Amino acid sequence: MIFAKDRVSSLAMRELRLLKPLAIYIAVLMAVGVLLGIIGPFGTFDDLSTINRFAYWIIIVVLNGLQAQVAIAFSSRLLPFPKWPAVIPMIAGSFACSLLATFEVFWLENIFRPQINVHDLSFAEIYFFVLVITLVVAYFFVLGPLNSYAVVRHPSVMDAEAETETGIENETQSAPPPFFKRLPAKLGTELICLEMEDHYVRAHTVLGNDLILMRMKDAVTELEGFDGMQVHRSFWVARGAITSVRRSGERGLLTMSNGMEIPVSRTRLRQLLDKKFLEI
Repeated sequence: MIFAKDRVSSLAMRELRLLKPLAIYIAVLMAVGVLLGIIGPFGTFDDLSTINRFAYWIIIVVLNGLQAQVAIAFSSRLLPFPKWPAVIPMIAGSFACSLLATFEVFWLENIFRPQINVHDLSFAEIYFFVLVITLVVAYFFVLGPLNSYAVVRHPSVMDAEAETETGIENETQSAPPPFFKRLPAKLGTELICLEMEDHYVRAHTVLGNDLILMRMKDAVTELEGFDGMQVHRSFWVARGAITSVRRSGERGLLTMSNGMEIPVSRTRLRQLLDKKFLEI
């Protein structure tokens, strides 16, 4: 029963994730339809009542917008995306769906403006204006700022986003801790340990040591993520610089790669042994 409930919950969450971009996409299409309803281009402002004008434009924009997504997705599958950038299926799909949408405009004209003889309308002119609107909306959802809300997304766009996210993640992971910016250039970055001296922290590296004006607590915070631990109220050590560990009563004693011997407090020794940071 628990497994069944989890499965139902998982499917429900998946449907919600799919419905969100669809709802946003339709909302944007309706907004475009409302805008055109306010403007009333191609004589619709004079020929149609306010309600009919908004209905006319919302229907054609939403209908064509959904068709555009299908046409662009179909074009993406036909064209090998490593060879063709996302703009190519966007244009191909827009040209194809605009052709169908032009016939739909004639159908809507018969319904909303029966007084106009559709045979007098220029197919090429209507197709051109439909294509322009389709390309503008398609651009925003394929290449523009709304591409993350597209119902169907081009593989090359998703791959580019994945590479960007991976690059940011790798950059974050490889970035040195903030503390290293405080180290004088002459000390390098091969940190051995930190030693508290009054209001200063003495940083020891393989190239020497120097005082840095800051609290030990702040230094430890800035070294978060680096392979090291605070072993005493007055000392922090880098794990890679420890050459030996031995007990001294209930406490511990570390020998570092620069020859320093650093005490490990009784409380911290137990914690470090539990965490496998130290082994005796």
